[in-house]
Amino acid sequence: MVCELQSFTSTDDQAIIRQVDQFSSEDLDVFQAYCPVDLRHYNTLQLEWLRTEVYFLGCRLCHQPTCDDILTNPDRPRNSRRFRAYYCMRYADRVYKV
Repeated sequence: MVCELQSFTSTDDQAIIRQVDQFSSEDLDVFQAYCPVDLRHYNTLQLEWLRTEVYFLGCRLCHQPTCDDILTNPDRPRNSRRFRAYYCMRYADRVYKV
């Protein structure tokens, strides 16, 4: 977890990730009501987030993750919701509530 946090260069980002990781499923659901203003920016950052998640999965498994490894990763269901919460908190000026 510490290594994963250090991949975020900003200490502000690290603080947000720590906070997001403490959220319950219900807390994460709150952020589903927000949409990004700039979808290209959102998608670019989400792709970077997913690549980082796959990298850390590979580090935990000690090998390059296969598609099956990625699909059976127990953290997978929370990843998109964690990213949405992170994005809404980090880029509050780039989201709107639906």
